[in-house]
Amino acid sequence: MGRHSKADVQRIGPKLWARFLKRHFKCSDLAPLNAQLLFPVAPFEIFEFGENPLPLPLRVAPKIFERSYDLGRSPDGLYTPEVHGPNVRSNQTLRYNLYQRVMQRVPESKYWLLKEIEPFLQGTLPPIDETTRLLNELLVDLGLVLVEGEAVAAWELLDSAGAQTAELASVHALSNAELPEYVALAFTLCHLCVWREPPRKEDRLSNGLLSWCRFMAVAFASFLESHDFDLDAGMYSDLVVSLMSGIAAIAKNGARSMNINGQIRPPNLIGRLILVPDTAAIRQSICCLTEAIELQGSMRHSWPEYGFHLDEPLEDEQNRTTDLDPAQAMRRLSEAAGLVPQQLRTRARRMLSGYRCDTTIGANPVANPAFVTHLFEALPK
Repeated sequence: MGRHSKADVQRIGPKLWARFLKRHFKCSDLAPLNAQLLFPVAPFEIFEFGENPLPLPLRVAPKIFERSYDLGRSPDGLYTPEVHGPNVRSNQTLRYNLYQRVMQRVPESKYWLLKEIEPFLQGTLPPIDETTRLLNELLVDLGLVLVEGEAVAAWELLDSAGAQTAELASVHALSNAELPEYVALAFTLCHLCVWREPPRKEDRLSNGLLSWCRFMAVAFASFLESHDFDLDAGMYSDLVVSLMSGIAAIAKNGARSMNINGQIRPPNLIGRLILVPDTAAIRQSICCLTEAIELQGSMRHSWPEYGFHLDEPLEDEQNRTTDLDPAQAMRRLSEAAGLVPQQLRTRARRMLSGYRCDTTIGANPVANPAFVTHLFEALPK
């Protein structure tokens, strides 16, 4: 597979975004999108596809979405001329951000432009603090939290088999590759891991994440091809080649990425990759394992760049912030890790189920807190 030019890569996301919208509303062509989604969003608007705002007759609707669908032109910017609303007849041409306007009515479309991974696809990796910011945003949207190095080290020391099982659940949860945000999460985790531990032969996690991303690249494109996203052979090939090029860029240059601002601390992604649902109880369990490793007093790794050495024992055990013991914390985290595949499958079904009549402005496609709470009712207290 050869590399694509920067312009070719930039067209992939807009084409995919327009195809998602066409599939989401179950349209045979783009005319219904042009007839309704171009209107300005009214205050307190309740969006109902085909009804509110009242669509234009299909024969007079301007062909705007074709620019992204056929030509791959980005909708994310002040590029689209305003054809509705006040002052459109004045000499001044008003322009708006079509991507932002559509996302207000279709929040499920947020990640389908692939803007989060576009720098990777172009082979110009973002600074490590930008990757960290993106990872934090993705974790919040997905309702997940990353179990970082200190807690993982304690878990590995006390229950290596349990830590391995939790890691397998995390990898399995994302490996379905049904949504672009899952691919973006894999890319950011891989970049941060390679930056911290360059992929040498003995580095299990770095090499494993690179292989995992390669699998996800093909799985994601194959899923789109087989689920009515109108991917022809050329677009399928373009998508796979671009994703593979991004992974190659991470493997080659990820370790040399710069931390420009230094204001956001990159996660301690070492040892194992473990993701769990983000709840107060889970954060308490992670805190418990982190404190356990501090109390252990001597470990193999240290992170002097953050002024923290694991070979320095905690001076006062009263500094502990939780009454949990490590066994309780590991049991809670193990059961929580097993729920991640179900949580992400539920999100994928909701995002890919198509338009529902109860869609309203301001809906947010993040993990449903009530759903997560329900899953955790059976966890040990």
